[in-house]
Amino acid sequence: MTKPARQRPGATSDVGRRLLPAVEGLMPGADPTTPAEPAPSSGPAAEPRPTSEQDMKESFSTRVPRSTLGAAKAAVMATAGQPGGCRSLADLITQAVNSKVAELEHQFNDGQPFPTPAAFRTGRPIGS
Repeated sequence: MTKPARQRPGATSDVGRRLLPAVEGLMPGADPTTPAEPAPSSGPAAEPRPTSEQDMKESFSTRVPRSTLGAAKAAVMATAGQPGGCRSLADLITQAVNSKVAELEHQFNDGQPFPTPAAFRTGRPIGS
């Protein structure tokens, strides 16, 4: 007994049209075809970080309380389709880190970028 020939959807088949995804907004009234516009803001966090070869994306891991992670995921899901919202968890984390770094630079380094360390310290946090 032989297997029947495998057939792929062709131009005469309606399978391709039936498999097209239905695009829905995450929030009522949100238009998923319109890209989200960044929210206008003021203060030190409003200035974008300079882009360079060192700005290539890199992954890292960290441990945060479950409640913090849950709140972050909820914020992304609630704002992904809204102007000024975060489209992904990585986007939310990047914006939050950039905002906090700008705040620390303003508070501890006269608004200037901190010098890049040769190596990052590992182990227990300082002062613990």
